[in-house]
Amino acid sequence: MSLLSWLGSHGGPAPNADEERLLAAVVAAEPRLAAFSGWQKRLMPAVRISWSHAQDLVDALPGPVCICRSAFAEDPLVHALFASAADIPGTLAKSRELRVFLAQPGTRAAPRCFGLLGMRRQEKRVLGAALWGDLVRGDSPQTVLYFIDHTLRGLATDLEETRRLLKQAAFDGLLQGFCRQREGLQTRREEVHGRLEFMRACMKVSPADTALAAELANCEREWQELNERLAPERLLDDVVAWLSAPAERLRLDPVEVTVDGMGVEAETEVQGRGWHRLNFPELVGRDRRRWIVLLVVIPMDEALEALSRQEEANRYIVI
Repeated sequence: MSLLSWLGSHGGPAPNADEERLLAAVVAAEPRLAAFSGWQKRLMPAVRISWSHAQDLVDALPGPVCICRSAFAEDPLVHALFASAADIPGTLAKSRELRVFLAQPGTRAAPRCFGLLGMRRQEKRVLGAALWGDLVRGDSPQTVLYFIDHTLRGLATDLEETRRLLKQAAFDGLLQGFCRQREGLQTRREEVHGRLEFMRACMKVSPADTALAAELANCEREWQELNERLAPERLLDDVVAWLSAPAERLRLDPVEVTVDGMGVEAETEVQGRGWHRLNFPELVGRDRRRWIVLLVVIPMDEALEALSRQEEANRYIVI
């Protein structure tokens, strides 16, 4: 009996082709799931929840914002994201994802490409000029906003294809988060086991050592807890629980900040010429670093020019 007919005969909506693919991806990541009786029926609702969350998350991304030299002067958001107009082609030239994408047949003929731009938000305190009443003081403490580690992902010549790639990446990230968590528990169990064996040997030498006995008891307690968490019979329940709560693993937090043309943050609520209120989401996931993310569109001529200049620079360095 096929997966489609099996699920249809056990109640609930039958999976579509995308859901069957997602279900297969989960089992590929954790092959032991297939040993559980009724694993398809148990997993499918959780897979649907995670896939829906991944879709909603990508659909909520702002943009696409044009990333090009002219936008640096015209768009306050682009001006804030890069230190200078020259940093835009510099970011494109350094992108391995862009080089791989442009190596695919037919991509260079497109007028533009779309993708996700991620970067890390940074702040630093400096002394600068500020207006205090009618006086300008040059030693005023200020907070400067800037961004580092600009990264491109999900590149495609069509915006909907970029969204599709990012939705799949979000779902895969949720699944990989579970696998890495379990690997971490397994590593910790190995460490605790080694420590446990060592302390048991020490207790044979010093059976009256109360401090050692207490430490041994704590170690045995942790060993037991890890064994229970990693018990094979719990695997399916743990995967279902993980995929049923995707918002706890991956979410977008809104960020709002008001800055001037130099990236100086407003200390109080301000309005007027020279100040710009920026809104962007911050991605919080299994990566402990938080990433500012937005959809971007890149003119193909600027992308090709940036890579060409980088290739020329590399040849010069080699010579």
